[in-house]
Amino acid sequence: MSSPTPPPAKSFAAHWAGWAVAAILAAIASYLGTLYLNERAQLGLKSEEAQLASLELRSLQQQVEANRILTGRQITDLQNQSGVAQLKIAKLISPVGDATPPIAIVIWNQAGHEGLLLTENLPAASDQKYQLWLVHDHHSEPVSAGIFSVDDPHRATRFEFRDPAPLDTIREISISLQRGDGSSTARGPTIALGHF
Repeated sequence: MSSPTPPPAKSFAAHWAGWAVAAILAAIASYLGTLYLNERAQLGLKSEEAQLASLELRSLQQQVEANRILTGRQITDLQNQSGVAQLKIAKLISPVGDATPPIAIVIWNQAGHEGLLLTENLPAASDQKYQLWLVHDHHSEPVSAGIFSVDDPHRATRFEFRDPAPLDTIREISISLQRGDGSSTARGPTIALGHF
């Protein structure tokens, strides 16, 4: 009998080539596994950041809504406390085109039947005075609310007045220039005129 023949011997290179391929595949698998884990961790981090941003946005929206409600309440409280809801403002303008038109603003408190006139650029008049007139809804004739003078046309003039007929609503305000100590009727030229 003959002895079996041994298998042919592998070459050294062929033997190590299998191990090298296995090592390369293991390195690629390890790299891909690490890459997968990193991407998954980043995705989880992005998801947490999105949730946190959503919570912050909701918190900010709630703060804005709370501020809006609070501001609305504060405005209402201030209006109720100070009667701001009863204030009316009228800008009086010159009926003629002046080079330097007078500036006149009236702030009227309907509840208190009192007002404030602020003027600027009204010329100083030595022998004449300015007279403020109020025209009420149910009266065609203006009623005098007082006389004031202007010392310096370039400085603001402040004139506080009360309504002599407080039972009616004021619809028009005017300023006229009058001789002496004023008049019971508007006789002089109208300097400025405004409506509520």
